[in-house]
Amino acid sequence: MGTAKETILIVEDSTDLRECFSECLTDEGYDVTIAAHGQEGLDYLEQSPNKPSLILLDYMMPIMNAREFRKQQLASSKIKDIPTVILSAAKIPHETLKSMAASAILQKPIDIDSLLEEVKKHLVNRDEV
Repeated sequence: MGTAKETILIVEDSTDLRECFSECLTDEGYDVTIAAHGQEGLDYLEQSPNKPSLILLDYMMPIMNAREFRKQQLASSKIKDIPTVILSAAKIPHETLKSMAASAILQKPIDIDSLLEEVKKHLVNRDEV
């Protein structure tokens, strides 16, 4: 990690998972922002002066799902380059994943060590760019 704290946006409709991921990532020294659905996440991204370093995005959510979130994210020059990891309990077709241009996918249930490893991998890769 760099000298400044990395910020991670968690977009997840499950309160339990949001809290679990948030607590684990905070314990690792990350700043965490949470959103309960895609529209809330997009609103945060468009309004916040600071972009997160990474987005953890649940695939199936009410109000706005991951596909629509990614469509709008990729269309916005302000937020399109933020790495986004999809979290899903469902098996997502390869074509769908490809069209979403996700940085990675983690299948639920998610092992916390795997989550932390994926987060670190993306933040290290981002720092090297």
